[in-house]
Amino acid sequence: MTGSSTEPGRLRTSAPWVALAGSIAAMVVFLQITAVEYYLGDLRVFVSAPGWLADGTLYDAASRTGDGSVMLPFLYPPWVAAAFTPLTWLPFPVVAVGWTVLGIAALLGSVLLSLSLVTGQRHLGAVGLWRSAAWWSAGLLWIAPVRHCLYEGQLALLLLLAVLIGGWSARSVAGAAIGLAAAAKIVPFAALLGPVLAGRYRTVGWGLAGVAVPLAVGWMAFPAMSRRFLLEGSGLDAVERVGGVGTVANQSLRAALSRFIGADIGWQWPWWLGAAVLTALAVTVLVRRPGDRAVALWVPTVLAAALFPLGWTHQWVWLIPLLIWLRRGPARRTRWARTLSGLWLFGSVAPMIELLLFVQQSNYIYGRPLWQALFGAAYVLGTAVTFGCAARASTAQPTPAETTETETTACH
Repeated sequence: MTGSSTEPGRLRTSAPWVALAGSIAAMVVFLQITAVEYYLGDLRVFVSAPGWLADGTLYDAASRTGDGSVMLPFLYPPWVAAAFTPLTWLPFPVVAVGWTVLGIAALLGSVLLSLSLVTGQRHLGAVGLWRSAAWWSAGLLWIAPVRHCLYEGQLALLLLLAVLIGGWSARSVAGAAIGLAAAAKIVPFAALLGPVLAGRYRTVGWGLAGVAVPLAVGWMAFPAMSRRFLLEGSGLDAVERVGGVGTVANQSLRAALSRFIGADIGWQWPWWLGAAVLTALAVTVLVRRPGDRAVALWVPTVLAAALFPLGWTHQWVWLIPLLIWLRRGPARRTRWARTLSGLWLFGSVAPMIELLLFVQQSNYIYGRPLWQALFGAAYVLGTAVTFGCAARASTAQPTPAETTETETTACH
């Protein structure tokens, strides 16, 4: 009797980890089956960047991929290129495996911290929290931002984890993690808005230090390249360098509006109007939900992902804390939160972006049939609707019993 009663318990305990392992194995097979010349293209750029930095061509060189028409440049500050130097010491297959494992580990860590923020369970060693994180990670491994990040060899999941560490920790010094991520890519800088609104000014100070120190060191070590990046816009708005900003892989507000209008709108009034609407909705959400640190993290970062001119799909990993908040946050029992979470999950897991990439005539043709422009604006439209619903919703907080509740499946 004892053995038979403990067996179901062991199965329940191991089930999420079996599911995660199976999901990872399936993802590895998927990546290998779908791998083309572009597979891990961005990682190849990262491996090449230290050499480009050494010979002074960091913002002139590019890696040719696919049929040769796609050029991948380096879009980060010089200190990041220098930080990639250890990648050049190993054979690329070893780097590829290690980078993929690191990305999956960053996903699990990000989910764990997001669940902790949303549910109020501050003890990261709790078995239930880890089981929930395993279930969620098994599913979120398949959303487009994550699978594109792994396929391309991007570092978006590492930046997300750094920001979540800074947003989760009660220690001010953890703000440096947000700053470090922001010193690599501008979107994470928006995460400092949360500590500002909460009056956590020491955290903000550490965050600003985390931005300033690597940029200053990079400036001293590589003044010419740093000047090009910081003052000439070689990385901040590299639209001219990457070309094809109208491709559906670019899910920014600028790209979405350009596909409707049929030409790159740049910084013209449609962009400013759209930016004003999104920003007003985001500010309303933040004001109406004071003290919700999960909201203070995902609202500004999702907004920044939409407003940055190059919003590639992999950069939308900021949807992870948003999805967890919708499913596990104070609004989880409301119809709008359940509906939106379902739409986000379905839309991001379905190969919508891949299908639109297949049917679009070219990255460089902005004019699209209405249905392509509409589905191609899904992330921006979803952001606007989510902000609007969250802004209108009640600010009622969950009870302590609710905040300590732990789901048994990712979608429970």
